[in-house]
Amino acid sequence: MLVAIMFMAGFAVVGWITRGSPVPVLVARAPAPVVSAPTFTETREELARGGPPPKPQPSDDDAQRNALRQAALQAATGFSLSPCDAGMKAAAIRDITAYAREIADKSGCGRFMCGGEARMEMATRLFSTALDERVREQVAAAFEVGLRLDDFPPSLRLALLMVSKGNGDGQSPCGKPREARR
Repeated sequence: MLVAIMFMAGFAVVGWITRGSPVPVLVARAPAPVVSAPTFTETREELARGGPPPKPQPSDDDAQRNALRQAALQAATGFSLSPCDAGMKAAAIRDITAYAREIADKSGCGRFMCGGEARMEMATRLFSTALDERVREQVAAAFEVGLRLDDFPPSLRLALLMVSKGNGDGQSPCGKPREARR
């Protein structure tokens, strides 16, 4: 045992000498600043005070998309207010179809699937303005009062589910009530 200890000590000394007998130097440094996340209590208090002001979403300033947004918003609002008017329903279907078609074209969404993550992110970025949010709210309201996914082309149903916030089988207050599907 003593021989093993002497061998290890000799090996360490020879290694130290061959490296030029380095002596470790301690350098005094200022301590790194402590970065911490807000605690649950701090976050809750901030939310109770109203939280940070929301960041306004910039418009993309595309005249064609803005025209589609305005037309879809106006048609969906009109249909929500007059769900028994056939002209309002036809206008809502026409304008919401045009808006959903633009989303489907940008995202690559077809009948069964969308065109990949990069295209979805681009479409999400293009259609995430404050006006788009208002369009989605009004389209969802229109679907609640009588629009159905069956009223639209099958190739746009995925895009319509995104636009209508998942609503798709609203009960119409006009005419006979629909029977439950089997």
